[in-house]
Amino acid sequence: MSVTPSDFLESARALASAGNDEMAKRNAISRAYYAAYHRSCAAVAPQKTEGNTGMHRRYIEQLLAANPGTLERNTGVKLNSLYSRRIKADYRLQDDLPVSAVAMQISAATELFQLLCVPDEEEIAN
Repeated sequence: MSVTPSDFLESARALASAGNDEMAKRNAISRAYYAAYHRSCAAVAPQKTEGNTGMHRRYIEQLLAANPGTLERNTGVKLNSLYSRRIKADYRLQDDLPVSAVAMQISAATELFQLLCVPDEEEIAN
């Protein structure tokens, strides 16, 4: 069974509404990031480049290098903020995450979906 970027976003929403325990918040933030990342890749293909940073960071840098005001640059700005919150959720285990961070993450991912207007593969098939 395959999944779509929208499935990741729905999972984030479900986790956020399930409770305010620390793991649910961290997982919701992570799932919302991956929803946005996969939706972005469907709209603007990542360039195959080598570098000293991870593929997600390189992709965001690719987007941020675009001209101001372009879809690519606007996507990069939004994805960068989502990435920063995901890094905190996944790696900064000693930091408590406020519920507001979850709400901001899901809101930012939803905004990115609206900006890109790329249908999921499942939506294309129907």
